[in-house]
Amino acid sequence: MDINELKKSKNIAALLSDEVLTEISQYVIHGYEYDEQTREDWKSLNEKAMEMAKQTIQTKDTPWPNASNVKYPLITKASIDFAARTYPEIIKNNTLVRGQIIGSDPQGIKARKANNVGRFMSYQLLQLCEEWEEGLDVLLHTLSIVGTVFKKTYYDPVKKRPVSVMCNPDKVVVDYNVSSLREARRITHIIHVYKNDIVEQIRHKNYLDVDVDEVCASEQTDNTEDPLLELLEQHCYLDLDKDGYKEPYIVVLHKSSKKVLSIKPRFANVKMVDDKVLCIEPEHWFTDYHFIRNHDGGFYSLGFGVLLLPINSAINTVINQLIDSGTLNNLQSGFVG
Repeated sequence: MDINELKKSKNIAALLSDEVLTEISQYVIHGYEYDEQTREDWKSLNEKAMEMAKQTIQTKDTPWPNASNVKYPLITKASIDFAARTYPEIIKNNTLVRGQIIGSDPQGIKARKANNVGRFMSYQLLQLCEEWEEGLDVLLHTLSIVGTVFKKTYYDPVKKRPVSVMCNPDKVVVDYNVSSLREARRITHIIHVYKNDIVEQIRHKNYLDVDVDEVCASEQTDNTEDPLLELLEQHCYLDLDKDGYKEPYIVVLHKSSKKVLSIKPRFANVKMVDDKVLCIEPEHWFTDYHFIRNHDGGFYSLGFGVLLLPINSAINTVINQLIDSGTLNNLQSGFVG
């Protein structure tokens, strides 16, 4: 296939054979599993920190059943303080975007254009993108706890408007060893959708016309009436025109059935000479936010969750020991040795 044909296609998956789609599916899943494995230690540590921040209380049976199990909200308070101070600094007078004037502007023409662009983009984010402001609030709290959060910004052909959603770091899988998001060869977004969402995309010609009932049946879930389907949206590189140069694409597949639903080009700029591709600048949908960069040089950063987890655990232990000792003293009982 020609590069121009690939660039204009709405869904390249419709142009490929079943054998090629199977190979692409295996390639996407293998890359996703590899990236997930590289960040296991970071993910495991942050899961413990998030449980502490959410004040998750489980039944405690030591030193006796239903013993004291107080959770001091140290991490939670730190995240609330950070969000409360940062939020008003980002949104001031309903203005988010401000233009910067480069070069001389004696008549103020550039300044007027910059102000118009800033007002329109602020209107888009605060009014058109219904999810943006609420997502910002969640982003600030999550960022300070886990250390890394993502924003996914793109144009939705179904909603016919720009979309900017906050993505939890456990749902955006990147190789832990990359230095920056732009250098990552794969970015996998784990998406959960319902049957209706897939039907909408099929009817808009964005997904292949697959058997939706068969896809739903392959999902391993207790809810059989309207199961939550897990999709993998991977921003990766594939050589579909067989010229030895891998182009940037977005592949969407259903994880359980391993069926490819969509392949779209993400070409921002294509440079060609004599009908040969020199380079392709990819579109970047994801923006990464970092709290404190990891000291080992890994991509995923650190937050209050990791930094305050040992101290928070020690505070919980001391408080619970004091309460248990007071309870034991008030019972006026003991052991006969």
